[in-house]
Amino acid sequence: MRKINFILPVMLAVFFVSFQTVIGQNIRGTVTDENGEALTGASVLIQGTAKGALVNLSGGFEISGVEPGEYVLVASFIGYKTTTQYVTVVRGVDSEDVNFVLASDLLDLDAVVVTGTFNPQSKLESTVSVSTLDQKLIDQQAPRSTGDLIDVIPGFYVESNIGEGANNVYPRGLPIGTGGFRYTGLREDGLPNFEIQDKVFFNADGFTKVDITLDRVEGLRGGNAAIYSSNTPAGIVNFITKTGGPELAGEFRVTYGTQGMYRVDANVGGPLTADKKWRFNVGGFYRFDQGLRNYTQGPANLGGQIKFNITRLFDNDRGYIRFYGKVLEDQFTVWGQLPYQNLNSPTEIGGISLQYGSLIPSNQGTIQVPDPYLAGANFRYIQMNNQVAQKYRNIGLELARDLGSGWFLKLQARYMTGQGQANLIQQVAQPVGFAGFPGGLTALFSGVLQPGAAGIGLANAARVGFGLPTITGPSPIFDNVLLRYANPDVNSGGLGRAINPTGGTVLYDGPTSGLGAVLNGSNIGNFSQTNGLLAGNGLLMPTGLFIVPSTHNNFISNLQISKTLGGHSLTGGLYFSQYNSNENWSFNTIFTELASNPRLVDMEVYSSAAPTQRLSVIESGVQGANGTFFNSYSKNYTAAVFIGDDWKIGERFNLSLGFRYEFNRAEGALQNSTPATPALPSPALAAFSSVFAGGGLDGNPFTLYDNLSRRPNNSFSTYNIGYEVWNATLGANYRISDNSAIFGNFSRGTRYSNTQNFISNLVQTFPGVPDLINLRNPIEQILQAELGYRLSSSKVGVTFAVFGTDLTNTPVTLQTANPVTNAIQLQALTFDARVYGAEAEVIYSPVNRLRFSAVISAQRGTYTRYDAYTVPLLDPNTLAQVVDPSTGPQFETVNIAGNTIERIPPIQIDLTGDYTVNVGSKGKLNFYVNWRYIGQRVANRRNTFNIPHFSELGAGFSYTNGNYTLAVQGINLLNSRGITEINTRVQDFFTNQVVQNPNLIQQGLFLLPRSANISLTYRF
Repeated sequence: MRKINFILPVMLAVFFVSFQTVIGQNIRGTVTDENGEALTGASVLIQGTAKGALVNLSGGFEISGVEPGEYVLVASFIGYKTTTQYVTVVRGVDSEDVNFVLASDLLDLDAVVVTGTFNPQSKLESTVSVSTLDQKLIDQQAPRSTGDLIDVIPGFYVESNIGEGANNVYPRGLPIGTGGFRYTGLREDGLPNFEIQDKVFFNADGFTKVDITLDRVEGLRGGNAAIYSSNTPAGIVNFITKTGGPELAGEFRVTYGTQGMYRVDANVGGPLTADKKWRFNVGGFYRFDQGLRNYTQGPANLGGQIKFNITRLFDNDRGYIRFYGKVLEDQFTVWGQLPYQNLNSPTEIGGISLQYGSLIPSNQGTIQVPDPYLAGANFRYIQMNNQVAQKYRNIGLELARDLGSGWFLKLQARYMTGQGQANLIQQVAQPVGFAGFPGGLTALFSGVLQPGAAGIGLANAARVGFGLPTITGPSPIFDNVLLRYANPDVNSGGLGRAINPTGGTVLYDGPTSGLGAVLNGSNIGNFSQTNGLLAGNGLLMPTGLFIVPSTHNNFISNLQISKTLGGHSLTGGLYFSQYNSNENWSFNTIFTELASNPRLVDMEVYSSAAPTQRLSVIESGVQGANGTFFNSYSKNYTAAVFIGDDWKIGERFNLSLGFRYEFNRAEGALQNSTPATPALPSPALAAFSSVFAGGGLDGNPFTLYDNLSRRPNNSFSTYNIGYEVWNATLGANYRISDNSAIFGNFSRGTRYSNTQNFISNLVQTFPGVPDLINLRNPIEQILQAELGYRLSSSKVGVTFAVFGTDLTNTPVTLQTANPVTNAIQLQALTFDARVYGAEAEVIYSPVNRLRFSAVISAQRGTYTRYDAYTVPLLDPNTLAQVVDPSTGPQFETVNIAGNTIERIPPIQIDLTGDYTVNVGSKGKLNFYVNWRYIGQRVANRRNTFNIPHFSELGAGFSYTNGNYTLAVQGINLLNSRGITEINTRVQDFFTNQVVQNPNLIQQGLFLLPRSANISLTYRF
């Protein structure tokens, strides 16, 4: 990916901005807390004007150029209650000693939130659960990804150890199927960066990044999310960008991490004109990161972004117009699951460290994959970096205008373009020994091609086709096998090609009957009793190589008009979004040894009677090229109308009502593909078409690795589907006192499928399901209710809520077994679920400068209905399907209604202790310790085994003196080996008996290892 070298110079240049001042009277004063400590960074504004100032290091402020008159000054700071004072300015006389003392507001209940509400209101008055994360908390958490930061918000459980993107977000215990942001909306300044939040290979959290341009993050759970956003019924996380203030201010930060990470962040903002009505903000980040796990393909994470906005404030505090933009070019590595033994006490296999290990191949920087667009032996070369690279651009407009007489208008619009390139290496099956090798090789060494007496005639026909002598008794066609590491620079050969004598290291070359004994590998067994081949365990690792380039564009607009009428704040509006996507998917199978940073392997088979005529089973590590392949184009329109009323009844009670009607039209086309089946070189081979498939892309049936490849043709499958849905919410809030309130709400939300689901349906259609699209893509209904309490005082802040959710008609596609054909198939099912739980956010400050905080979430989810399905019955000792001599292969019917929802912790706890001491006249030293606990979860929907609980410890300190802050932070200091997911892709086949076998190879996604970073920040 092209590096974005312009980002750093631009961020440095913004520090050379200057502006003019005007002559007039001055207002001076101080802003401190209740203990007399300066609240550096607090803002003091003249109400109804653009004039104001920021509080300096000594706690003072000065507003200059003020004309004579009477004014209201408003002092505010995150974590403190907003305070006002009246000031009279007299010509020729400066106003001195305008001093503010702000009372503590530990949970920011006095802060105004804009997420999930038509009209900005304080958190204390809100009818839903909403949390805010300020810059201090963001810095303290030291998030390695967007998911890490979201995980701090109560009610969200995030699996973020997969990397900086592609994280899985579970809102209040809801199952999310294939992962991502299925029910949660990720927003930036109120709008989505891309309409589809759970798009695979173009990940929303990959282009919504955490840096110091963030002012705060607001996290909404439940009800109102269904009214204020499309297709995100369970929650919204809104990243709110800094905008220029009345004074020039900024910060610059450099960070170094123990994993070879170098990063620079910058942000600056302030007025552009003397009257301070034109303001700007610009900033971003750039980083180079070698990665927390063993990685040999260059930087694991590379890139950054730059964001800017320019604001024009209208006279008399009547609103503003803002223009903004963003440029992001970034790539991040996706860490996959790692194999291990012993479910409850993980044991490493093949020297693969469960925290530092990686299954990303090390002996090839690129891999050659047959190109499905070109005939013959043509290849495309793919980087083996297991990364998602994303380019993203947007421009936008935001207009807020007081129209007078109680009318207010707000318009938001954004246009984005994006490109994605995913080259992902992900585990798709269990490791195998020679006896369990899949695909064409199995057919070569059993059944027809290694016949008993009854199959000699058919075998002889094949031998004639291969140009080999016929036989009179049982004999395999290919009786020798060559297994070697793939050479990173040279093809491994194949029939009709010169055998390359300079290929990779040969592991075995001899009779097929001896390879199994040499490798001595299988799914079950003692792997230490091998001859040292293939990393000492004798196992091969089948891995999926997913190659997905894509392009996207999206226009989004949101218009709302509000009217204040008595105690009512009435709002109506329109939402519109259109996006277009073009994607090319190519799924391939590669084989490596089972080791950390493994080497790709090649395999050839040949007859001792004709050793130069070789059949290439695995070439350059590729065993199945383009087994799934498609081109697609999709277009989606979403239009919605919404109305709402924030109704204030008396001084303490308010109601919130909302309704949203939405229409969605999805249309698109899939370029169909057909098996690449040129004529076989001999009619005698027609009987073996299932193995040779006409020769594949290169027309050579003896290069097995591409024989089942697919090639696009000139026909298309299309879809054109429309949805109409409605959502509604009703909430209430009663203020018990000036610092406490109870609240509750009930909502009905919906979720419908996006274009990616429709394309997948066209690809995965199988016989027996005539209308698979409608079956797999019903409209989901989500009913939610919650009841909560809020309290904020000088020493204690509490938010507590209990909630319940009913989820109905949710589609899922599983790998199941066809009991007639014994084939593994994709089956479309639906289920219902119910979740109930509680969440709490507590802050306690017993003395000045000491603070304890806790975020606790508890939930339990159950499948109340689940369509039954069939899977193979496995032998717990061999993992092979049980075969009855009289009735054949055995199956079992699975009905999981009543089971616990998988991968959701019943309890999660986040505790932080924070202490600050003064050092000298200007210095402050802050220490913090954080402990995170994730409870034991069921691992699969069948509830046959559990994921063990784990905890994680972090700590750090920061020293601030004047304009500088030095910070050191440590994450996972005890190097916890926690697991977030196990056997994701084969979970439905595992019974209780199977998983109890201590030698069974599990595959788990482990926590990222211990890391630390040090940063230096300069603020002005």
